[in-house]
Amino acid sequence: MPLNSTGCITVGTAHFPITSISINEGVEQIQLRHSDRDYDSINSVVNVVPTVSVTMPVASALAMVGNFRVKTEETAVDVYLSRSDDALMHATLSEKFSLTADCRADIMIESFSVGQGGHCMANVNIHYLSDDGTTAPITVGTGTMPTITEPVVHTLGGCVINTEALVGVSNIDVSLGQAYETTSTDGSLYPQFGIYNGGKPTITVSHVQPIPVITELTSIGSAIGSSTTFKLLAFDATTQLPTAIGEITMTVALGRVVPSGIETQVGSPSELSFGVICLSDAPAVHPIAYATS
Repeated sequence: MPLNSTGCITVGTAHFPITSISINEGVEQIQLRHSDRDYDSINSVVNVVPTVSVTMPVASALAMVGNFRVKTEETAVDVYLSRSDDALMHATLSEKFSLTADCRADIMIESFSVGQGGHCMANVNIHYLSDDGTTAPITVGTGTMPTITEPVVHTLGGCVINTEALVGVSNIDVSLGQAYETTSTDGSLYPQFGIYNGGKPTITVSHVQPIPVITELTSIGSAIGSSTTFKLLAFDATTQLPTAIGEITMTVALGRVVPSGIETQVGSPSELSFGVICLSDAPAVHPIAYATS
């Protein structure tokens, strides 16, 4: 019996690697109990809101989406599941979940995180929209798995808060707090419209030297008034070592730094967690800017 596993994703004509995938059919149902019945006797499917969630290297996610907001009205999306035969060898054809003709997809990065000694991975959601509300926006078929170029992967780099470089950062977690919803009208089964309404981005930082940070970093609990940056170092494909060449720098120009607390247990160093609440002073400007060297 053929088995399936993680494949890749194609947006437009570009192919991207993924490390995990979740395909949610998004069936929404309601039940009805009436008259003298003790239990529900009617089940009705009122909405089907399909989404696909993937995990992938952060550089691949940024290349695919192009921003920290949303990539809208995409008309060509193929998600592949690799197929194996009975001997667990890769088969010629793979299962393919394609965006139906004339339908659309909105794609956005939800979050990404990295700890010391790890790869920075991003969580990406794909929201499928029907052209007329009755046509299923996902078509299931088969196809040949595209050839994937080895991705650039990143790890934890330096952190600067208000020009104060922190030494001892062990983890950063970036939640973009995306505000997005789909809507259906006129009794349609599938969503026809996607509404992006910004977000509430927050960067949570873990630090293994809480007392020096609390006492020496005066910006903790105060406003961000100057350069605040977070770096992700790229692994060199030849040396396999982290390097500043190809690093990703995230900059927050406006916000607040708020401590969350200190945690520790026997045999482990204590850690301070604090959040950077990212703010924007312009209507459509994302609070986190990023650049790749």
